Amino acid sequence: MNIAFLAHLNPYQTSGGGEVCLRGVLEGGRERGHHIEIFDARSSAAEIRRCRADLYFLADVYNCPWSRHRISPRIVKAIIREKQYIHFDNAYVDVCDMDYLPCNGDVTGEVCPFKANPLHLARRMMRMPGAILRGGLTRECPRTAARQLYRNSLLNVFVSPLHRRTMQKLVGECIGPYLEFFPPVDPALFNMEESVARDIQHLFVGAICEAKGLDEMRARFPNGDLTLAGAIAPTAKLDFGRHLGMLPAEAIPGVMRRAEALVMLPRWPEPFGRVAVEARFSGCRLVANDRVGSLSFAGDLKEQAMIAYRHAIPDLWRSIEDARSAGPPVKFA
Repeated sequence: MNIAFLAHLNPYQTSGGGEVCLRGVLEGGRERGHHIEIFDARSSAAEIRRCRADLYFLADVYNCPWSRHRISPRIVKAIIREKQYIHFDNAYVDVCDMDYLPCNGDVTGEVCPFKANPLHLARRMMRMPGAILRGGLTRECPRTAARQLYRNSLLNVFVSPLHRRTMQKLVGECIGPYLEFFPPVDPALFNMEESVARDIQHLFVGAICEAKGLDEMRARFPNGDLTLAGAIAPTAKLDFGRHLGMLPAEAIPGVMRRAEALVMLPRWPEPFGRVAVEARFSGCRLVANDRVGSLSFAGDLKEQAMIAYRHAIPDLWRSIEDARSAGPPVKFA
C-alpha cells in the first residue's frame, strides 16, 4: 500500500515522545511492505498534491497552528472530504490550539473562556497567519472544525482510554471507529540494576509547569524531598525541591534507577505518560493521580507495557489494513 504520512513534525527529525512513538509505527508499516512517504510542515502544498497515495496517515496535523511553517489547512480539509485516511493523535493539538488543554475536556460551549487572557491573544498576534487560519485570535473552540476530522476517518488512533474519553468529551459522539493504542517502550533501556543505590526519594521527569502539576507537587512536597529533571517553563517558579536541569534522553534511565518513586500529578489529562512506563521498568513505584493516560489501561501497567512492546505495532497495522479493506465511510461535508 502507498501511504502518505502527514504530520506537523517529521518523526525522523524530532525527538519528542510523540515523534518517537510515530517513528516506531512508521518502521512497523515499512516492515509489513508498505511504501510510506513523509510530509511535514516544511513540505509544499504542491509536493503533497503530487502524491498518489492509497491511504493518508494524518498525525497531529494542526500542531503549532500559529507557526510560520505548517501543513496547508486547505490540503488537510481536502483529504478529510475526499480521501481515505486514518487519524493518529499523540496529544490534543487537533482539537485545541493552546499550549495544553486548560479546560481538561470539560468545556460544553463553543466559546473558550481561557482565550479571554490578553497574553494568549498577544502571543497569537505575533504569529498572525497561522492564528487567523485556526481561529487563534477569536474565543472560538477549534473542536467545531475538528469534528469532521474524526467523523470521516477510517480509524482514529488514541494513545490511551483516558485520551480517547477526553477527546470524545470535546468533539462528541461523532468520533468514528477507534483504537486505543499502547505506545511501546523498550524495557531493555530501563531495566533494574540492583547494584544502583536508590538515593532519590521522589523523582519528577518532564516539563516543569503548571499543566504538569507544579502547584500540586509544591503542596505535596513542601519539605523539598522531590528531585525534578526537566526544563522550567518561562512562567513557572521553581521554589522547592532539587533541580537537576534538562537531562539528555540517554541519562534518564540512570536517574530513574536511582529513584524510589516517580511522581506524576498532572493538572491536565496526560494523553499517555511514557515516563510512568519507564519508571515501572526501572523498579520505581508511582505517586500518580487519575490524569495519567497509561494508567487508564486495564491491568498491571508493567504487564500491559510488556505485551505492547511485543504486539502493539503489528496489531495497529492489522487494524489499519482491515479498515482500508472495509472501504470508505460515508463522508460528511
